[in-house]
Amino acid sequence: MVASELGIWTEWLPPSPVASADLQVSFAKAGIEPPPVPEILLPHLRSNQDGWAWSTAPSLSSWSVYGYNGAVNTEPTFPIVLAPDHPNYFLCAHRGYGFNSWLLGISIRLGAISVTVQDGWGGAYTDNQRQAQCISNVHSELTEFLGRTDLQETEAPCDYALVFSPPRGIALVAKRSHERVNLRHQLLPKGWLPVYEAHPMERLANPGRKELDNGLDSDGPQDELVGLLRRIMDGAQKPYSDQE
Repeated sequence: MVASELGIWTEWLPPSPVASADLQVSFAKAGIEPPPVPEILLPHLRSNQDGWAWSTAPSLSSWSVYGYNGAVNTEPTFPIVLAPDHPNYFLCAHRGYGFNSWLLGISIRLGAISVTVQDGWGGAYTDNQRQAQCISNVHSELTEFLGRTDLQETEAPCDYALVFSPPRGIALVAKRSHERVNLRHQLLPKGWLPVYEAHPMERLANPGRKELDNGLDSDGPQDELVGLLRRIMDGAQKPYSDQE
């Protein structure tokens, strides 16, 4: 798996209508609701020669959704995909290693929104049936959210980014600022501010703690994600310095 001189990873097959069918069949067999592929991106969807990966962005490795902050010999997904001139894209892959380090991740940029979500699935010690239901719920929420007509501007600058990864303990909503920003963040490029940041694993240790301002008492990844999506839809304005 290498990148060519044109910046295209050789693991990706050419765009084909077969890719969409392959995605649907693969998720149906796994008992998981498929992730939402924006309609405007469907003609560009590719399958992967190693299986269980689909993308419209061959410049990104399928491993990008496993280590989006830079891992396994790939460049970090962030901050690349937040650049103003980065095109819309869809990427979904199941990647991992060993007995239990396996993640199912999706990364989508559509208009002004960037969404990256990953969760554990396929590990030897994972409750994969329960995880399949959790992931299906998350995909359902994303399908509804990304179906909003005001997100269909194909080349709008990215204004909001969502990163949600219970296995890595990250729940983040960030906003591009038009003011000069000097804050350093492990995921975000200059000019971006986290407007909400929490650690899902801390919630498991402190089940009575409510971290979302909308009063949502999360009982699982679906509720947590809904809270993050609401922050984007409401145009979150709360300064990062006010967060817990």
